[in-house]
This record gives sequence, structure tokens and C-alpha cells, in this order.
Amino acid sequence: VLAPMMTIVRTHRPPASPDHRQLVVAVLFLMAATILILGGDGWISHAIVDWRPLGALLRWEEVGWLGNWMVQASILGMAAGVGWLARDLRLRAAAHCALFALAFGGLVTILLKHVSCRARPFLPEAGAFHPPFCLQSGMDSFPSGHSAQAFAIAVILAGSYPRLSPLCYLAATMVGLSRVVVGVHYPSDVLVGAAIGLLSGVLCRQQLRRLAAAWQAHRESS
Repeated sequence: VLAPMMTIVRTHRPPASPDHRQLVVAVLFLMAATILILGGDGWISHAIVDWRPLGALLRWEEVGWLGNWMVQASILGMAAGVGWLARDLRLRAAAHCALFALAFGGLVTILLKHVSCRARPFLPEAGAFHPPFCLQSGMDSFPSGHSAQAFAIAVILAGSYPRLSPLCYLAATMVGLSRVVVGVHYPSDVLVGAAIGLLSGVLCRQQLRRLAAAWQAHRESS
């Protein structure tokens, strides 16, 4: 993992400012989610679900599959394999880093889901929180794991391939929106999940960059 990352550090170091922008966006998402939880989450969710032109625009259930961790991990694994075969170090580094971000963001969301215990929109007690801990089916609405994982991967890919940045974030946004359209999450769930994904992507990218730089320094000194 560190060998391709070392090449990214040496030849493709992303500027610091994008990380700062992503952190600001994550904070704004968290602030907006807090406002929605205090009031407005329910009616906005119903408005999105009942808006027929939006529902007919795409097959939203299939869009949501792009946020499934098994689908994402499989795609990233294949990308790493292609990068290895093609000797494309940037692709290998991006795939490895995205896998780390995917795992980290997924673990954080799983923990929060079972601590917050928010009922999904289709349950009788929809939207209610029942902390501190539960494993009951349907009580894992907050936050959206699909959104967290999609945005975590988007951060890594956008950093490695800046020209694809709009497409990466558009795809992540569509995944998050799909979770509301199909009626399994509230907008605040998606916003918090997206914020976790952004933070996970930034954190994993920075940490792997530091490890790669340290490994490079060790090799040069030995």
C-alpha cells in the first residue's frame, strides 16, 4: 500500500486547500442536520418521497446500490488489481486509500447507528431516537451508511483525479438522495452520513500521506 502512496506523495501531492473546503462543508452539513432534526426533517422527507417527477427520474433503488459497501469494496478491489496489472501507481494508491476510508467511515456509522437508535421512516415511531443502544431491525436510520461510504470514496477519488471531482461528488450526492427517495432515511441522516464520509476521506488521505512520507524518509536514510 505504501509504495504507490509514496509515489503520490512525491509526484501528485494534492493541495491543502481542498481538505479545508471539505472540512467546512462537513461542518455545514452537521449544522443543517441539527436544524432538520429539531424541526423539518419529516415534512421535507415526505415532500421528496411524494414528488413524482423526482421519483420517475431514475431507478433510485439501483442508484442506492452504489452506496452498498460490498459493491464499493468489490469495485475498489478490481481497480487496485487493474492498477497493479497496468503498473498505474496512482490508481493503486487511490483504490487502497479509498478502501481504508470506506472501512473507517463504515465503522463510525455502524457505531452511531446502534447508539442513536433512530427509527426509520417506514416504522410507526418514525424519526424517534431511542438511545443508548439497540440492535433491533429498523432502528438504525441515523446516520446513513450509504452516504458516508459514498462521500468517503468521493473525497479520495476527487483528490487523486481532480478533473473527475464533479462526477465523484455528483455520484455521492445521488446515492444520498436515493436513500431519502426510497423512504429508508431522513435528510438529516444523509447529511450526517455525508459529513462522516468527508471527514473519513480527509483523515485517511492525510494519515496515509504521512505514513508514505515517513516510509520514504526511512528508505532514503537507510
